[in-house]
Amino acid sequence: MVGVALFFCLSGYLLCLPFAGEGSRIVSAEYMKNYFARRFCRILPMYYFVLTAGYFYSQRYEDYFRSLLFLQGNSILWTVLQEIHFYTLLPLIFMIHHFIFRGRLTGILIFLGGVGFAYNHNWLPIHTMYGMEHTMPLYLGVFLVGIMMGYFYQKWDRIKYKDILSLLGHPGVILIMFVLAVSLPELRNFIVGHRVVESWVLEGIYPYLTGCLILGLSITERNRVQKFFSHSWLRAVGLISYSVYLLHPVFLDLVKYIFLVYLNIQPNGVVKFLFTLVLVIPASVMTYTYIERPFIRRAPVKLQSTESQPIV
Repeated sequence: MVGVALFFCLSGYLLCLPFAGEGSRIVSAEYMKNYFARRFCRILPMYYFVLTAGYFYSQRYEDYFRSLLFLQGNSILWTVLQEIHFYTLLPLIFMIHHFIFRGRLTGILIFLGGVGFAYNHNWLPIHTMYGMEHTMPLYLGVFLVGIMMGYFYQKWDRIKYKDILSLLGHPGVILIMFVLAVSLPELRNFIVGHRVVESWVLEGIYPYLTGCLILGLSITERNRVQKFFSHSWLRAVGLISYSVYLLHPVFLDLVKYIFLVYLNIQPNGVVKFLFTLVLVIPASVMTYTYIERPFIRRAPVKLQSTESQPIV
């Protein structure tokens, strides 16, 4: 769940940047058409591939058709379902910024902070969906925190207390936030004495920790942290990461099955991780090459500016 919280927050952050940089994009018909086309070309082909393959095996056709319409998300597909809802709600947020707050930074930050806080504390259970075999809320608060951090980064020169916020970019502070982000779930389990519901990392104060970590990594001066994330091999991992995420449960179950049935061995976590990694990476390279990349290449070219675009 820690990775899910980080992914949701990072998604909101990255999707916010072009709109926060140029608010008029939200009223450009061509830009918004390309926005939706690029998002769906990136996420839907692999989603439908995994969905179809899984339900062909299980033959749960009612669940399959509900999932096709984004009404249900079983297993890890619930995260994709959440992300698709985020994509459709994102333009509404920037329309509020453009038309109601007239591009004012303070107004949208207060709005995002207030609504995000309410969602993170379950005060606004406005929308629910079916996922992980039960009804679950839309974790919009995590996404809104990411959008808020995107505004902070894109409008950095206009932030009044940026000297204080710049402390988030100190390598020592980044290290502390990273350690907290990784260790807090297990620390909470230790204090409580049993495993608590993992979804708590998508609520409360945890989304703000992940948001501050993302902002800190973005504003830090070029150092070892940024050099690490700029390595070509890490970028390659990023390309296949979506396939890795969707395929890893299949190969994890396969590894456990082989060890238990054929070797009569109960594998530990490290063994399962290593063998799953060995299997899932080549498979993900193939699915990225033959399923994801063809659609990504057909997606519209990203518009850099709306100055020459018709405003409707």
